[in-house]
Amino acid sequence: MATFGWDMRGGRAQYQNSILDVLNPENVICHDIFDNEARNHHHVHDNAYSYEMAYRGRESVEDEVDEVGVFLTRLERDGRTVIIAEGNHDIALEKYAREGRYRNDGTNVRFGLKLEDAYLDYVERRSNALDLGHPVPRFSMLEYAIRLKFDLRGVEWCHDGYSRLIDGIEVGNHGFRGANGAKGTVAGFERVGRKISIGDKHSPEIMDGVYVAGAMNLRHGYNKGASGWAVTHTIQYADG
Repeated sequence: MATFGWDMRGGRAQYQNSILDVLNPENVICHDIFDNEARNHHHVHDNAYSYEMAYRGRESVEDEVDEVGVFLTRLERDGRTVIIAEGNHDIALEKYAREGRYRNDGTNVRFGLKLEDAYLDYVERRSNALDLGHPVPRFSMLEYAIRLKFDLRGVEWCHDGYSRLIDGIEVGNHGFRGANGAKGTVAGFERVGRKISIGDKHSPEIMDGVYVAGAMNLRHGYNKGASGWAVTHTIQYADG
């Protein structure tokens, strides 16, 4: 609540003088805004986890997508741009559709059909562009799904693998992809030589021109024991 001014779980409780209220940033960069909690690929064969999602009434993939849309709507302000630095959690929705895991998945079947149809349409457009030597179009499954219901004119998407600069600083790289196909590391980004703000690591860190934000949720289930995770943000001044 101290960051956004409302309880994200209910969206009702208000808290004045939140970080967003006080700083009123011109740009807000969001990382890993989606998790596909209901049908995450890490829990495909976990029967107890599937039961938990059913017991808690959290089986609907579409409902989680809608929650992200509501969240982004609340971030919008006149004169503010919300930028999505697409991360590994965000692309879990594409993985869910591409693997066809929505089939025989009860409440998610019809939504999954929409997702796969949209992705196959993108595959056709991408294939035509490649054959004709044209620039390959960009596509985000999560962005497509959210914009089915939400206008979000003040939201820009920095798609996985692309760049977004603000005052010469890279803010569009989530941090999970490094150079030449390697895994993204703080040391690896430091060697690139460009100032960059990333997420992904959950533990805040600064190494020369590489700034790493922390996490908003410190309880993910798999993180047990000692931890360097912390709720932190990276604030960029107008002069970079």
